[in-house]
Amino acid sequence: MDYKFNDSRTPLELFHAGDSVRAYEFMGAHRVNWDNRDGVVFRVWAPNALSVSVVGNFNGWNNDANYMYKISEAGVWELFIEGIQQYDISVRLSAPCAIINIVLKHLGTKNN
Repeated sequence: MDYKFNDSRTPLELFHAGDSVRAYEFMGAHRVNWDNRDGVVFRVWAPNALSVSVVGNFNGWNNDANYMYKISEAGVWELFIEGIQQYDISVRLSAPCAIINIVLKHLGTKNN
C-alpha cells in the first residue's frame, strides 16, 4: 500500500492500486448533486460481470430499466439516478455463471 496524505490520484486510481483507505466514500450508494441534479450515484466492483443494473421500488424492480456503465477495464461499474428520495434497492449482477442480487435495504430519506 502506497498511501500519501495529499495524494493527487483519483478515487478510482487509488481503488485499483489498492491504496484507497476510504473506498467506502467512492464505492456503494451515495447521495450527490451531479450537474445541478439531486440523486444517487451507485458504484460496484464486479470484474467478471457481463452487465450490472440497479433495481428497486423506483423503477418497479425492472432489471432492464437502469443498467450501470463499466467505467474501468478492471470492473468498476457506475450509474447516477436522479430524484431517488427513499428506496429499497438491489444491484443485479449478470456474470458468466450466475445472476447475483446484492440487496441494499432502505437507505433512508434525503434528510437522514
